[in-house]
Amino acid sequence: MEDMKFDMSGGAAVIGAMKAIAELGVKANVVGIVPSSENLPSGTAVKPGDVIDTLGGKTVEVINTDAEGRLVLGDHWLSHHGGHKNESTVGFIAPGAGKHPTTRGVKNGDVWGPTDVYGVRLPLPEGSQHIILGQVTKRNGPRTDDPFFGMKPTDDEAVEGLKNNPMIPVFWTKDYQVPGGKKGRTFATTMGSSTDLVAEGTRRILINGAYWLLDLEIPNAGTKVNLIGKLNPEQYSFRSNEYWPDQNKKPADFRLKRKKKD
Repeated sequence: MEDMKFDMSGGAAVIGAMKAIAELGVKANVVGIVPSSENLPSGTAVKPGDVIDTLGGKTVEVINTDAEGRLVLGDHWLSHHGGHKNESTVGFIAPGAGKHPTTRGVKNGDVWGPTDVYGVRLPLPEGSQHIILGQVTKRNGPRTDDPFFGMKPTDDEAVEGLKNNPMIPVFWTKDYQVPGGKKGRTFATTMGSSTDLVAEGTRRILINGAYWLLDLEIPNAGTKVNLIGKLNPEQYSFRSNEYWPDQNKKPADFRLKRKKKD
């Protein structure tokens, strides 16, 4: 945990998006919210890096408090449950979630991603509801060097054994109340890689979830998630420290060109 740098990636994405919106001069009122704080229940709580003196005379360094996300989000990315870069996620509506507004316009098999099903701790905390369960799915064919490692949305053969018994939730909701604060709710997922977003169903349930959090009416057919321009995601991987400076990219480089009216 002391070496983790990805816990802040969601907040960084929001900050980066707001910076890009400002630099692009978008004529819209956009609000970005980044909940950031010390992940502690109190000012005296133990945190990574603390050293504790035991009654036996030994000192113990705290490496992992293993607590983030449970109260508000229900849980966080824990592990590669499926085979990384070899098995994909096919989404199935969880029992009892068929009438949840976020599943409107989404059928079994619509949610897909080449990222393997990621593990969470079961059962999720009280107040959680499974929305989409992720089936760990075999690749139909050899591994290739494309952005999806040879996996396709048409792959449908489930991996046998414990990987799918039980199936792991990949989308869920969580009701919460911070002590002394107002009640709230979250829509959480372990999916969201750019390669996951090639599937219309994955995009739809993400936007449905955003509508639900904002108390906006979700159409019976689900939200409209047509792509503006082309989505050509690259293969996900770790990059060297020199990679991003060498790219020398600015938000303006990603400006979408307006289509000319006929």
